[in-house]
Amino acid sequence: MKEKRYTLPEEQKDAAFAAEPAVNASRIKELHNSLVNRVMTIQNPEILQSLIVYVDQNILNKPDSFEEEWKRSISIEEFRQRCKSKLMEKYE
Repeated sequence: MKEKRYTLPEEQKDAAFAAEPAVNASRIKELHNSLVNRVMTIQNPEILQSLIVYVDQNILNKPDSFEEEWKRSISIEEFRQRCKSKLMEKYE
């Protein structure tokens, strides 16, 4: 039985491919335009409706994580106090 072992990304045979971005940044606008054109030419109303439902449920209703993080955030002074108390507990 062959032993499974973890390999670093550099050791993998497709490491050069994995290091490259999936899409060239200059092509993003081109891909966006292509997608918009494909959506605009959908003739079947059922497919179009299912696409609208998908976008409504999966894309538009996602909350902005930055705003949530900001609401949960603490001040720098409070962070320092928490760190200091945890370090004192650990090392005393």
